[in-house]
Amino acid sequence: MTFCGGMPDPITMPDHHRHCASNFRAALLLLLGLLLPGTAIAEPVRLTSDEYAPLVSRHIKGHGLLSEIVTRTLRDMGLESELAFQPWRRGQAEVLAGRVWATFPYVKTPDRERRYQFSRYPLFENRIVFFYRVDRFPDGLEWHQLSDLRPHTIGGIRGYWYERDLERAGLTVAYATDVETALRMLRLGRTDVLLLSELVGWHAIHSTFPEEHRNFATLERPYEVVASWLMVSNSYPNSRRLLQRFDHAFRKLAEAGRFDALTRQYIPQR
Repeated sequence: MTFCGGMPDPITMPDHHRHCASNFRAALLLLLGLLLPGTAIAEPVRLTSDEYAPLVSRHIKGHGLLSEIVTRTLRDMGLESELAFQPWRRGQAEVLAGRVWATFPYVKTPDRERRYQFSRYPLFENRIVFFYRVDRFPDGLEWHQLSDLRPHTIGGIRGYWYERDLERAGLTVAYATDVETALRMLRLGRTDVLLLSELVGWHAIHSTFPEEHRNFATLERPYEVVASWLMVSNSYPNSRRLLQRFDHAFRKLAEAGRFDALTRQYIPQR
């Protein structure tokens, strides 16, 4: 075990001490930012997410609705941030290890609540539905419990919270690593239905298959309406204090209506 003690000369110190000194400086800068609101710090707060347009996307200006909400909240606290896009599971591992402060949007599960912290307030509410192709099921499909869908192949996305539910129900599931791939599998008939956010699914369909959107539909019965949260590391420097300040700033901005215009910008009103 390497002990990081003192602050030796950075020119002559061994590599492992130089790494410790770097971590010490990063933690000190972050602590100063937390104690002195409005003070700019050199080290940005590290965030991670993956494609989930229009809520999060590397291809959208501002990186999507929830990216803007999270970064604007941090900016109101006097903190800059750095958002990295990587697969969901890798991002979870980075947050767990404390290399990244938070990832979003995430649904709470008992397992996640044992390993991570969550924001006090949800970032967004999502209606989760089953998408299908009209030419394959002109009358749709009826289901009352997940086991009713056992004759069909379900499409899902690896790393999403519903994996255990689908496994417990004994369903045949074909997983993709991202939304676009999952939709292509549905379009090609490799899956019969796809479990996905209604908002995210329709956005992806209109972006990827604009001339075929009428051949897609959703089952009448939704799977679930879920809240999406900021999922936060327990081991990132000063993580708990940072989350407390984030919750306070988020509530203040939300109550002031500061997110309303952003929501209208990204989500067309029906």
